[in-house]
Amino acid sequence: MKLTGKELEIMGLLWRVKKPMTTTEIIEASTDRTWKEGSVFSIMNTLVKKGAVYLQGHKPTVSNHARAYEVLQAKTITASSTNNKKI
Repeated sequence: MKLTGKELEIMGLLWRVKKPMTTTEIIEASTDRTWKEGSVFSIMNTLVKKGAVYLQGHKPTVSNHARAYEVLQAKTITASSTNNKKI
């Protein structure tokens, strides 16, 4: 599976945290990058379509419920902008 640099960044965060995360939690945990919520939402939808993550369920928030995403089991992933890597 080929992922972009931004997709790999988010996957790396999900692998490190090892728990389902919402887009807001991903943004808050990304201390070295400023993400827009719409961008993270789009990237997560793409990762779902690629089979890298799945919609684990919903987490309650202050005003409603947010989608929580979880990584599927480790697969061979390649970065589209660099040499092939097995992660």
